[in-house]
Amino acid sequence: MNDYSYILAAATVPMFTGFGLIPDLSPTSVGLCFYTTEKLHEGKIYRARRAHVQFVESLFWYGQLDNDIDGERFRNELEKHFRPVVEQIHTNTGLSRAALWRLAGDAIAYLFLETGRRFDTAETAKAAAMRILKVPGSPLANRELHYFELAEFDQHQQEVRETFLQRGGCCRFYQVEDGTYCSTCVLKTPADRDDELRRALRDQLGVS
Repeated sequence: MNDYSYILAAATVPMFTGFGLIPDLSPTSVGLCFYTTEKLHEGKIYRARRAHVQFVESLFWYGQLDNDIDGERFRNELEKHFRPVVEQIHTNTGLSRAALWRLAGDAIAYLFLETGRRFDTAETAKAAAMRILKVPGSPLANRELHYFELAEFDQHQQEVRETFLQRGGCCRFYQVEDGTYCSTCVLKTPADRDDELRRALRDQLGVS
């Protein structure tokens, strides 16, 4: 579910954040060709599932990232696509539907943050993500999911602020062989999470 969510989010969220395009995400309108590759995760290499994504039906709507109606349309398309995926995985594994939806929401929120940075619309993208993913009654709604900032000083004593995503779900990566808790795992306490992220940010800045 985690891999699938990131694949679908990576194929769709950038179109909306960068170009205002909302694709028809009916399951019959999206084609996926799966393959396996290697992924570096926190210093270790793991096998990961990826996919080439093709929109079989070329139906797109044009919208604005900061428009509530357009955000609602994008959310409806995402839910329409993920609903049978969640049901199938739930049927096959018995895993909680709510837990599976949380993984989808985490992937969507992460791609909004990353593509917002790339298109220099980070604040607008973050706000759009929260409007889309916090609608009461939506299966994507999750109270734990949110963005937060941490700040450190670089070698020139200039403040550097970084935005992170607090996940709402757990991918259970720590349960695989040699697996670890993700840096923003929902199972961590905020204090432990922030301490780890601050150390990583200081390393990135080259300060102790």
